[in-house]
Amino acid sequence: MNNYKQISLKERTLIEYLLNVQNKSVFFIAKELNRNRSTIYREIKRNKAAMIYKAKDSQFTRDINNTLSHQNKISKYNEFLKFLYINFNPKSFSIDVCVFKAKELGIKTPATQTVYNWIKNKQIKIKSKDLLRPRFWWKKSSKYKHYLWEISKMNSILITYIPKKY
Repeated sequence: MNNYKQISLKERTLIEYLLNVQNKSVFFIAKELNRNRSTIYREIKRNKAAMIYKAKDSQFTRDINNTLSHQNKISKYNEFLKFLYINFNPKSFSIDVCVFKAKELGIKTPATQTVYNWIKNKQIKIKSKDLLRPRFWWKKSSKYKHYLWEISKMNSILITYIPKKY
């Protein structure tokens, strides 16, 4: 497994200073930052505008590229979202059931966890308060009994486990 660490803004600023002000070589900069010279060379080549390397511009470019690469592609699932908005009912037709039914109908669907992440991040119209309850309202641990854990995974609570009102 690679232990690659991305270049930080502090390192980029140091590269800018050493390259533009002191006119140091790529080899010297790599030695100063304790990085491979290929990494420094690639960084300079990628982000050098005209003859000057600017740390802020390269950090800005990196941030934009990073956000674009990690974006959830909701636009790929428009047909599924229409199906979800029409059929979602928290008591009888949950998110899990909608994903399963859409797969049966041959609609391109994301993973169930992805849909829950979209809800959590407010990327779709369904809100977390519209759900019957949060997906895992407690974590599985030794302090909870196993039957309570099994009940938490159900879409509805058995009547025997509903608290009695006095």
